[in-house]
Amino acid sequence: MAKQFNFGVSVATNTDVSAGKMAEIFQKVIDAGLVAVQKAAESGAGDLESAELASELHISTAVVAPRIVIGLQGGIIQGATANMPIEYLVYDYDIEGASKNEVAIRPALDGGEVEVFDSGVRTSEIAAQVVAKIFEAAET
Repeated sequence: MAKQFNFGVSVATNTDVSAGKMAEIFQKVIDAGLVAVQKAAESGAGDLESAELASELHISTAVVAPRIVIGLQGGIIQGATANMPIEYLVYDYDIEGASKNEVAIRPALDGGEVEVFDSGVRTSEIAAQVVAKIFEAAET
């Protein structure tokens, strides 16, 4: 009788790598480990229990897309809630009446530079179940 185990893995990195690339890297590491234990089984030496399990191992990787719900009131972002930690910037182009120290020059989304209200980097709240429920309701 086949048993299925689901393991969650959380990875933090200081490099700019996508979830898809990280899944690819994990798959290579897993494949290398499988090769090693399969060689042990063929030679009859080493960790034979792991080798036996590895011969029947099927691995799938799921990449979870970030989902974020942004709260807006009176045209002002009040916050964001996501299914995973997300840092975000708000580009508020409405700088009329702002002092010089409230305005930042940032790269424009379409190239060049743009002046925006300097609101700093923000961090989302994390509530994966709530976000999933909201997206499910929006998709029906």
